[in-house]
Amino acid sequence: MIPTEQEKALTEQLTGYGWRLWFEDEPDGSVTGYLLNFDTGEPLKSAVGTDFEEAYLNLGIDTLPPSLELRRERVVRKKQP
Repeated sequence: MIPTEQEKALTEQLTGYGWRLWFEDEPDGSVTGYLLNFDTGEPLKSAVGTDFEEAYLNLGIDTLPPSLELRRERVVRKKQP
């Protein structure tokens, strides 16, 4: 499947924030979503929903992007050898 322009923009924004998303189906039929540090894979936040959409929405509740200062620091770290 070829990503849409909207999906490409979202991916670019998430990686710019230093985040990635991961979702897993649970044995009871629910879905768990994780907000992960892009570089380390460390979980920053998780949320559970009865389905993907609910897990996705629950993950976004009270999630704010990192400050501009933190984003700039991440860019500087990535440029260092």
